[in-house]
Amino acid sequence: MSFRKVVSIGLSALLVWLPAAPLRASLPGGQSPGGNDVHTEMDRLFNAAEVARSEIDRTAFDLDAVLDAADYDAENLVEFVRNEVIFEPYLGVLRGPQGTLMSRAGNAADQAVLLAKLLRDAGFDARIARTTLTTQQAQTLLDENITPRPAADTANVASVIVSLLKNTGNYDRLDPAAKEALSTSHTDNFDPAEYANYSELLAVSAELGEMLEISTGKSSSALTETVVEEARDYFWVQARELSSEDWRDIHPVLQEGNTIEVTANAYFAEQVPEELLHRFRFQVFIEKLQNGVLTSMPVMAPWERPTANLNAVPIEFANAPDNMLANPTATFQSTSFLENARWFVPLFNNALPEQASFFDTRGTLIDPMAASSASAGIFATVGDLFGDALGQFDQKALPVLTGQWLEFTLIAPDGSEKIYRRTTIDRIGPAARRSGKVGDKDVSLSPDELAPLVQRHSFMLANGSIPNELVLDYALQQLLDSRPVVDALIRQSENNPLKPEQFEKLLSEVPSAWAGHLSMFLHLDQAETLNRKHLLYRPAPTLVVQREGLTSGGGMISAVDIVQNPRRSIAAIENGKAALDPADVMKAGVWDTFVEGDQLPPATSRFNTMQAMADAVAAGAKKRVVRDESDLRALRVDDNTRASMQSDLERGAVLVVADYAQEGPAGWWRVDPLTGDTVGQIADGRGSESVEYLKVMGLGISMLSLTISLGNCVSRYNPKSSAEDVRELVSLSCCSLMSGAMFAFGMALSAVAEGLAGLKLLGQLGVNSNYASIAARAGVSTGAGWDTAGTFLFDPTLLCEPSWAR
Repeated sequence: MSFRKVVSIGLSALLVWLPAAPLRASLPGGQSPGGNDVHTEMDRLFNAAEVARSEIDRTAFDLDAVLDAADYDAENLVEFVRNEVIFEPYLGVLRGPQGTLMSRAGNAADQAVLLAKLLRDAGFDARIARTTLTTQQAQTLLDENITPRPAADTANVASVIVSLLKNTGNYDRLDPAAKEALSTSHTDNFDPAEYANYSELLAVSAELGEMLEISTGKSSSALTETVVEEARDYFWVQARELSSEDWRDIHPVLQEGNTIEVTANAYFAEQVPEELLHRFRFQVFIEKLQNGVLTSMPVMAPWERPTANLNAVPIEFANAPDNMLANPTATFQSTSFLENARWFVPLFNNALPEQASFFDTRGTLIDPMAASSASAGIFATVGDLFGDALGQFDQKALPVLTGQWLEFTLIAPDGSEKIYRRTTIDRIGPAARRSGKVGDKDVSLSPDELAPLVQRHSFMLANGSIPNELVLDYALQQLLDSRPVVDALIRQSENNPLKPEQFEKLLSEVPSAWAGHLSMFLHLDQAETLNRKHLLYRPAPTLVVQREGLTSGGGMISAVDIVQNPRRSIAAIENGKAALDPADVMKAGVWDTFVEGDQLPPATSRFNTMQAMADAVAAGAKKRVVRDESDLRALRVDDNTRASMQSDLERGAVLVVADYAQEGPAGWWRVDPLTGDTVGQIADGRGSESVEYLKVMGLGISMLSLTISLGNCVSRYNPKSSAEDVRELVSLSCCSLMSGAMFAFGMALSAVAEGLAGLKLLGQLGVNSNYASIAARAGVSTGAGWDTAGTFLFDPTLLCEPSWAR
């Protein structure tokens, strides 16, 4: 049995067994069959989490831990960076000190920034020197210092998991083979062939390569020249112990025995020059239609930061209707509450963004001070009456909200920008907007039309690889942060609920970002294993957006959108010369599209690029390559799909599409013909994986979804004086705990299991509905208890009822 499988099984068991204690403790009197009350069980769980977190090797992501391990010694720090951090060429400062440490890789600039910071923090004088290499020097730098990424050391992660299992009393439930594997196997041995769809992935990659004439060993000279030119911008560290001493040159990117002759032409110390930084900008706009004219307006000031400061940092945006903010503990079980919303409040990281404006369904911007004043109700009424009066004369004169979009801009050090838009609502459509023929729109928006406005968008950047230790630390921290939620819900199950104002404060303290981003990045990073002889890496930020919330009819949607995930693959193919391999990059992009949906739970309906293409081919469509507008005009697709494809062509991409003859949404592959970067797209131009649910379910911790989930749990609880209290208490305890406190822990902790397990990238164990099926795929017999424990994790309002209580 592989180490990865054992770890996955162990964590799966942990996530099943731990929630069982509060369920048992929900018996009258708070006693579990074993005699421990729920408070004792929870104390043991949280104490075990604290111990386990203290045992994590923080040198994987914490600069202070590296300093402590190096004993603040300059030589130790130099050797650490030189031996532990590999060379990856790209432009500018992308990752910064911590991101370079986490990735264990960086270009000359990022490695110099990392080493200089460590030396300065250790008490030494350090600065960064810069020069421009000759083309031949840059080529030699690449040829001599490019090495494949070594397999990750998993010994610490395994030991922490063992500690967590032991301290919760669950280690002895593992079979002897699992225990032995956990204690003796210490390297990341993930085999992509174990992925369930691996054969299909290879077939799709081969087909794309053949259609686009992209194959291994066939690299564009223009791409090679670009990488060599980037490597010419060279950086190293100069350090000294005393200001009276001469500077010592240190070249962290050079492998042992390699040298380079350079003379500095510039220096900088702690402040990295602006022109070297990769940057990220975010802004949100609304659009209104009046008198046949579309006008777009920002609802917040542009928010811009260096990407190095945002690596693995969750960022959120949502619109909150005013009536939800006024009553955050109410239960919103459908879209009907939107009928009474007067305006919407943009929330950025759970606060009003700078220069925020509220807005209404007329597309009117409202000053927050005016909206919060005592006359706000009069203001809204007068505004409606004025608009209605205009409508009596000319319907076109009446303004109406037609759209909202989130704008993500990634800015390279050379000033080039990549701009991506993601809509919340769009009543015009990309085709009509492009043509300018927008027509008239109904001035009233139904609650179903407004529902997507209150979907939460959670996004994150990854500038390099993400270490397992960071994800494990995040998982345990999420669990520890959930303690107030757990305590409050236990009080609820004991018929001692919090007061509304206490519950409102509790909700404001709950971590609200989607817990799946780090897991997603771990899965994307596993593309490196598709060809371990090559160096596959990110030369620019990856951006992943997750959205969840209400849909029309009171349903729930959860979708993952890989906005961009640029990569390069470098190998010494001929005569020891470093060469780029776009075919590897394309295969990695196909991998991304296959695995992105594995972060989502089972659903009523599912849609992605592969499904769309398969449906079209089954209906008789032919796959085609679209390189320009003439190719696009020949396709049988609807106007909005054509407009989305046109946007991809304008970014320089080539598309592989099906000539759609059937009804239904389209999907296609977007490929950069130069680099091989590949992303699966769907009809609205988003990344390709989404799932939709028939009814509202508690899927995440956000102001909306947690309110819905916990509200539904509480609304279903009906205290009685009869023996039936057992069932009611069990149902409430399970529902509440699973909806809130345990969700983020399960999401993140299971990411480590999958990152180490090579099962089949099964998604988040904390959300997956059937642990028994996971164990079965892993080849392990689990026993009867898994079915019950697994099913109640999926739909807490309906399935939180173990068989022994029925």
